Amino acid sequence: MKGQSTFEFVVAALLFFGVVIYTLNNVNTTVWVFQNDHYANSLESTAMKMAELLVATRGVTESGKILSAGLADEWLVLNSSKMKLLNDTCRVNYDSVMGLFGVDTIKHGGEITIHELGNDTMIVECHRPSGKIDRTMVPYATMRRFALSDDGRILVVETLAW
Repeated sequence: MKGQSTFEFVVAALLFFGVVIYTLNNVNTTVWVFQNDHYANSLESTAMKMAELLVATRGVTESGKILSAGLADEWLVLNSSKMKLLNDTCRVNYDSVMGLFGVDTIKHGGEITIHELGNDTMIVECHRPSGKIDRTMVPYATMRRFALSDDGRILVVETLAW
């Protein structure tokens, strides 16, 4: 009898530990999926926020400094001098430009490009001073908006958050 109860205990213990390990593995997998989805959603939200702020808001500039992000003169019409100021400011101080959009440049980053539709010459090209990111190496989200320049050209505004 004593051997039978020991065998039953071993089987019960193995079954218990099997159920515990299965449950922990299942929880770990589920949490990982939700974390990745949350990260992807936050990147998409940041890219969308950057694009909407640039295209739909006026922004505030004072004595050659950008105080608030925005390039619009009126709805979907972008100001050429504000685009030039954004481009120049980004070349000198990338971190401050990304700070206008709430992007933490220590862990993350962003890129902004504006060009005329059908013309690959960049009006605004804002990326890290070390260069553009390799999109195959990091998760990212991108957003594209169309607007008009103040002289009537169709512009493509692309933002990327990573």
